[in-house]
Amino acid sequence: MDSKFDDIFPRDVSDPQAAMLEFLRNIIIRPNFIPAIRYYLGWRGVKTAVEGPEAWSARIKNRQGVFGIVLQESRIDANGFVYGIVRLNYFCDPNEDIVEKFSFRAGLAAMQPDYIERVREFSSYADLNELFNIATIELSFSVSQRAYHLRLHALENFRIYSVDGLRIEANGVEQVVVEPGGIDQDLPSWDLAFEFFEVLAASVSFLVRSAPVQVLHGVEPGQLLYVHDNGEVTISSDGKGKKKFIELIWMDQSQEGLGEVRPFPDALWWHSHKAQHTASMDKQTLGIDHRPEFIILSGFLGSGKTSFLQNFIEYQQQFNRFVAVIQNEIGAKGLDASLLDKGYTMLELDEGCVCCSLVGSVHTGVQQILKEFQPDYIVLETTGAANPQNLLDELVELENDIRFDSVTVVVDALNIKESLVQYDVAAEQLRVADILILNKTETLSESERESVKEMIRFYNSWAPIVCTSFGDINPALLYGDMEESSSAMTRAKEAIHKKSHHHNHQMDGISAVTISLERGVDQEQLFEALAAVPREIFRIKGFVYLESEQTWAVLQCVGGRVNLNSYNGRVEEGYLVFIGRHTDQFDPQEWRDKMYGQPRKIRLKPGKKLDIPFVY
Repeated sequence: MDSKFDDIFPRDVSDPQAAMLEFLRNIIIRPNFIPAIRYYLGWRGVKTAVEGPEAWSARIKNRQGVFGIVLQESRIDANGFVYGIVRLNYFCDPNEDIVEKFSFRAGLAAMQPDYIERVREFSSYADLNELFNIATIELSFSVSQRAYHLRLHALENFRIYSVDGLRIEANGVEQVVVEPGGIDQDLPSWDLAFEFFEVLAASVSFLVRSAPVQVLHGVEPGQLLYVHDNGEVTISSDGKGKKKFIELIWMDQSQEGLGEVRPFPDALWWHSHKAQHTASMDKQTLGIDHRPEFIILSGFLGSGKTSFLQNFIEYQQQFNRFVAVIQNEIGAKGLDASLLDKGYTMLELDEGCVCCSLVGSVHTGVQQILKEFQPDYIVLETTGAANPQNLLDELVELENDIRFDSVTVVVDALNIKESLVQYDVAAEQLRVADILILNKTETLSESERESVKEMIRFYNSWAPIVCTSFGDINPALLYGDMEESSSAMTRAKEAIHKKSHHHNHQMDGISAVTISLERGVDQEQLFEALAAVPREIFRIKGFVYLESEQTWAVLQCVGGRVNLNSYNGRVEEGYLVFIGRHTDQFDPQEWRDKMYGQPRKIRLKPGKKLDIPFVY
């Protein structure tokens, strides 16, 4: 059996924080790429937190609630091991029996109407991390020694005593919830945490195609917590509590030979490495069409495709469906890939357009994804200035590998009229659509919406038009199992015979210029420089470092308006991509000089959306 140790090693270990996050992504996300495997290992759904520090919420077999995994600490030790400490939380379902075992405050939090929403982004909420913490997982790995360590620490019973007792007032009557000195929480932390640990460890064995070579386990003195009314916490190590630990060690097969001693003999991690061929237990074996559904997602620049795609991914994740994304950008760097949820594979096709200069790469990209994964959906998000019609020729060659669903086009309701007047490719996108998402309609009146719809129907009288705000629509209303004889596939086959070349963004004179920003920017000076951008530049996006706030921000400009939002992810270097007509007449160096000129003393605070019109 071939070893796969190198597959989950991070590409760069110089930054321990980034390396450990990449390692966690590999062992949490990658096993979920194949439906049969994720079910076999015990996963029942994984979601990446979007708003706060990078973290993951996950459901596993036999549990109603959600586990939360967030990295707390990372470092490189003297032996060259990258080392990380992970907080493991368990957010119980409000109807789950174990909710009674948590503290009164935790139970109260679980009953709040926004509980589920907060759990999805739990890393942003300190109170949730405090109330629902159950254990600590330590991870370490060494590229040179080709070894992985996974260690769980958890109290056998996580017990919290209320020194002064707990009382609540209901209908004017005071009720005692916990007597003074009584137990507020008595949680079977070890049993609960071990369930998740087994799934995680089995995933490591599956990924590296090797069972652990050594298992260490034991019991240590535990701690009891005594909480006072004033919030003071006393920790006691009087020997009454027990803390358990288990450590699994994987090493490259050439370094095995530690014997066949197997504590926890029924644990899945001893057997999951043999499941690399379990992909044969897929839909095809069950007599179901195993090909993923393929969606072309298009729409003019700034229409809201990324928001729509994010909503689509989150919806499919609720049903344990895996969405693979092929995404391309005009320009040297792709911004949207950094903004999207990381719970899927991303193949970026930069420095060109899939439908034009990179025709031929889609086939390669799909084959690359299918070689390693079994997605339920593949979404090709074209650049905003692309004509999807040019892709249909190539898709015929893929009909044995994919089930073509539709061309979905997102339309900017606020700017579509101007786009149609100036850019022929905007009309071409409407004509080729199977589904039209009329986005940004929240500010339009009913009569204005109908007027925009009538304008769209002039170009496309057959596709359904669905109105949305922020690209938010239930995908179940749009997508289902479509036969190969769908209108889109039929047009693809017809295109083979016509051998025609359709209009593309280069005919509209649309191109891009990317400007690197090696140092931070002053906000006021940045906005002055943006106001001086020629009108022919209609879309600007990228990452900037705000000097005054010492933080990264995402800058998005479309339709003459600027949105600036703080960003907590990792950015190697700031940059802006300018998309429009006649970019050869746009001097990047001159613009940089203006932007880095002497700033005025006005400061704008980031962290909230700024809506600032350009001044031309």
